[in-house]
Amino acid sequence: LCAGMTLAARLDEALAFANEIIEVAERLDDPAYRVLGYRQLATIQFYTGQNRDALASLQRGAAHRDRQRQRALSYRFGWDQGLAILSFEVLVRTSMGLLDSAARLRGQALTEISAHGHATTIPSATFCVRTWPQLALGELSHLERDSTELARFCTEKKIEQIRLLASVHQIYAQAMRQPVAANIAALRTALDAVKKSGGNTGNSILLSNLAEAVLASGDPDGAEAALRDGFAFVAQSGERYWLADLHRLSGQVALRRREPNRSCAESCFLQAMEVARTQEARLLELRAAIDLGRLWQGTRAKDDIRALIAPILGQIEGGETAPDIRNARALLAELV
Repeated sequence: LCAGMTLAARLDEALAFANEIIEVAERLDDPAYRVLGYRQLATIQFYTGQNRDALASLQRGAAHRDRQRQRALSYRFGWDQGLAILSFEVLVRTSMGLLDSAARLRGQALTEISAHGHATTIPSATFCVRTWPQLALGELSHLERDSTELARFCTEKKIEQIRLLASVHQIYAQAMRQPVAANIAALRTALDAVKKSGGNTGNSILLSNLAEAVLASGDPDGAEAALRDGFAFVAQSGERYWLADLHRLSGQVALRRREPNRSCAESCFLQAMEVARTQEARLLELRAAIDLGRLWQGTRAKDDIRALIAPILGQIEGGETAPDIRNARALLAELV
């Protein structure tokens, strides 16, 4: 019930079930169900933008993780919940800008995945520790390559839900590389397939990706329509973890109009930063700050832009090769 409500993006109902699992697990003093309960709770907290709480829940669950004894439960719960704990910590740490520790955990998870024999655990964990972080970080060439490989594996093993998501990611990366009408149409078709499957969780980032690709194709009206759908989904579901980037992209739409609205764009970028700050989503906060800093160039003092970017960059742990980090450092270099 908890997993079903989560997948359907009925997050309030899912939260109630997660808390019930934890309550029973604590009463029975059952470590396997503690792992399951805290993983479910952390997943919901992550999607609702509560990164710090999600990290704490994952760490509480990890304390009861036993790789050998609990691996057999993969067949009961759909995928290995101990590995799921590790995998979701990669996502949360990536969101919080703890990129070096996320990379270390990703390496540990990939080692465990390579030795795992459970058919649905392998793609579920791979999606969480490899392709989804590539999407969040904007590593689109890697995303296109690895999502294609993941979709192929899922096709062979008949694992439909991850195949659908991997296909969306692959087509999105392709559409950003070549934002032509055929690729945009293919992305819309892939998104429709995900929606028809009943898997609604994550729709806010998928609609954000669609808006970004449509905007890259030169269609601000189409991008705005996708963003409206994204904001409506957030309001209905409570899935706030990608809300900051919906605001940021709204600012980009305002700048891509025939008559750019700089004031509207500035307001959107500031709102994106505020949302991200309250969530400790440092990666999205930095991304919005870079857009705002570039908007300010030529109209604000260099020290203002430096004071905007540098403190956020200082809170991010490592990740020197990540596109957002490189973009931030490039902008700061321009201010010298």
